[in-house]
Amino acid sequence: MTAFRTLRNFKILFLTFLFLLPSCSQSPKELKEEAAKYFNQAVDYYSRGYYGNAKDLFIEVVEIEDELKLSDRSGDCFLYLGLIEYEFANYENALNYNNLAVKYFKQKFNRRSEGIALNNIGNIYSQLGHYDAAAAAYRKSLNVSQFSADKEGEAIAQLNIGSVYSERGDYQSAFDYFSRGFKQFEILGDLQGQAVSSNKIGEAYLRFGSLSDALNTFEFARETAENAGLKELIPSIMNNIAVSYFQMGDYNSAINALEYANAKLNQKEDPSTAWIIQNNFGDCYRMLFQYDNSIKSYNAAIAISDEYGEGLNSAFLKLKIAAIKLLQGKGGDIEALNEAEEMFSDLEDYFDEVQFMQGKMNALAGRALVYSYQKKNEDAYELMIEVQDMIKEHSFQISNQLTEYYCLSPEVASTLNLNIPFLKSKKYGELINFTAVVNERKKLNFLNSLNEFKFKTDSKNKAVDSLKELRAELNYLRFEIANEKGKSGGDRNSERLDNLIDRLDQLNLDNKNPFEDFINNEYNFVNSGVDQIKKRLKSNQLVMFYFSGDENITAIGLSQTKMFTETLDLFGESLSRQVNSLISNIERNDTVNTFALLNGIYNRLIAPLENKLTNVNEITFAPYFEDAALQYLPYHALITNSGEYLCEWKKVNHFSGLNQTKEKLRGGGKFIVADSFSENIGAEIIKPSHAAKETLLREDPSQLVLFVPVYFSMQQPTSSYIELSRDSVTLPGFNMSFGNLPALSTGSWIINNFFTDKQSSLKLLPQLIPSSSDIVISHYNIPEEYKKEASTVLLQGKGDYYKILDKKYLYWISYFHYLKLR
Repeated sequence: MTAFRTLRNFKILFLTFLFLLPSCSQSPKELKEEAAKYFNQAVDYYSRGYYGNAKDLFIEVVEIEDELKLSDRSGDCFLYLGLIEYEFANYENALNYNNLAVKYFKQKFNRRSEGIALNNIGNIYSQLGHYDAAAAAYRKSLNVSQFSADKEGEAIAQLNIGSVYSERGDYQSAFDYFSRGFKQFEILGDLQGQAVSSNKIGEAYLRFGSLSDALNTFEFARETAENAGLKELIPSIMNNIAVSYFQMGDYNSAINALEYANAKLNQKEDPSTAWIIQNNFGDCYRMLFQYDNSIKSYNAAIAISDEYGEGLNSAFLKLKIAAIKLLQGKGGDIEALNEAEEMFSDLEDYFDEVQFMQGKMNALAGRALVYSYQKKNEDAYELMIEVQDMIKEHSFQISNQLTEYYCLSPEVASTLNLNIPFLKSKKYGELINFTAVVNERKKLNFLNSLNEFKFKTDSKNKAVDSLKELRAELNYLRFEIANEKGKSGGDRNSERLDNLIDRLDQLNLDNKNPFEDFINNEYNFVNSGVDQIKKRLKSNQLVMFYFSGDENITAIGLSQTKMFTETLDLFGESLSRQVNSLISNIERNDTVNTFALLNGIYNRLIAPLENKLTNVNEITFAPYFEDAALQYLPYHALITNSGEYLCEWKKVNHFSGLNQTKEKLRGGGKFIVADSFSENIGAEIIKPSHAAKETLLREDPSQLVLFVPVYFSMQQPTSSYIELSRDSVTLPGFNMSFGNLPALSTGSWIINNFFTDKQSSLKLLPQLIPSSSDIVISHYNIPEEYKKEASTVLLQGKGDYYKILDKKYLYWISYFHYLKLR
């Protein structure tokens, strides 16, 4: 659990005589005794939070020992001074003091303390997002501990290295180092170490999305902590268990775990865990639609947060309450709607004051939704345009050390429908433009989360590595400034705030993000707003957008010259149930029920538009990002009332943005990654192996067919990769991460094994492969032999895929053709 960090009231004690320089008449013995007295007093001040006084005394000790040519306590003074400078955000000074401590302890052959200083250096670099430097410091600490047979120091260093890998999304390496640390603690018989390391392993599983493994590991950590009588560890472990149940959708078990955690908690010793637990009670009740209990829990969390001056965290919690008030208000509770408006307005001002733009965006979007339900449609629309301008520079996502252990993130955008202000004000073209901007932001969020990129030149690879570190430090500094500004009264550390602002000013970047600028240039993203789409369309082409409202779905058709809209008699939840049933029937090859569903959905989605499709030969479907049902619907296989598939009546594609205006050089040749492929279609077969990744990067194929797992998740970008080696569990470096794909010029992809968390936008996948122009993805589970038969047709590219694929079995429906408009 992230340690709760707050500075006690920073007090200046006027100790007039204490800080006088020692008299020249004092003997060496007296000076040595005075240094010892100062050191003990400094340690006492440090432990009570009087960091300024402690700093002066530690420096005094160092100066006395330097005068006496002694160094009994100088090394420990350097360690404390490093910690104090870190508290005040003087990171360079903190690094300098810890480096002095390393030098001192190395000369004294004090390996244990040398390892502590190196770990402190790693912690500073890790906090700033300089993960390579952090890992290097931790490895030095590990080497020192191993050299001196310090098993505890060795275990701590391994946990720290694992934490760096976990932050970077390399969970397999994180598991490896956490497990090593656990084994060292096991050898030592250190139950506290075993509980902490197993809890870290569980957190890595949780981030990776392996929920059952996470739950089992947390249970082991809890049992270990309880057997050892380590009561202080149990609340945070139980909170992790609750989060695991929450992500499984078992909200009642999550509440039971939180009740157990709350019973074991000492709020004064661990206030951050206390407010996290209350927040998570609120999140669980919210998912159970127990809104009154949810608000009560959020208010309890706010009371604890306010008591310790954590204003920014309280604001996050108030966002959640405002969102619930909005949900109550749209159901007809006028008082709740008015309360939501007032809360969002106050939060907008607060986030603006502390310069936390993600929070301000969410508050603005919340207020826009309130206006929509108050029938102030123009006001709602104007606010959403303001939000749209902010999205270009900032993300809706609120993810930081305060929200890391929450069940639900505070952002309004993740739980409320931002289509509503546009739909109610009938601003349909503007809705398409807004969605385009949101999609660009989602792609950038995905790429911002990746930790490995590979471009075609070493200079670009070095540049992106440097910019990644700069991006991480910028994010950290901006959050810490907002967090410090949000603290109230004596809890605000003004010196720390000034140092954070100074460090940010030294970077001289205002609100810019050089990493995003670099990525935008390399990926050459093309905005897919209304005007840009129209320019790419031919006279007989149409793009169909679908947007879910509160009670129905709105269809928007966009052609070269005009736009039409139609409100459909179809509710989003009803469609979702039908699509889930449809997928199940297709995978069972249940033709009777599948045909009935395909025709029924056609009559509700397409039939009302038939008279507007007369002169259209090609339809590209572009469902709204957040609606999983619309994403997974096989539009090409919908059955018309004349009994033919839609793709037999019209040419059908799925939208994947616009082709880059500047075409990249294409690779050469066709390649298949598979264990075997019997058809002779002029393609080279690459078997999954350690060498597969390097082969693909070297050969740079123009067409690529994959019979290996492709994992893609917008929620967990660092868990997204192409599995190119059977040993990828133990050797993840042989996988092709999505950050490696810019090094390929492959334009045509056929993906036969696809995984998603059901919250990803499939249409964004091709846009995250810079050179791709069309991608065919099998979305459902189909037999292996049919994948190979279909891939032969797809790879040969004979005309319209859907007309050529064998329709004897339903499995052909699984293939979705994503195309960028040229």
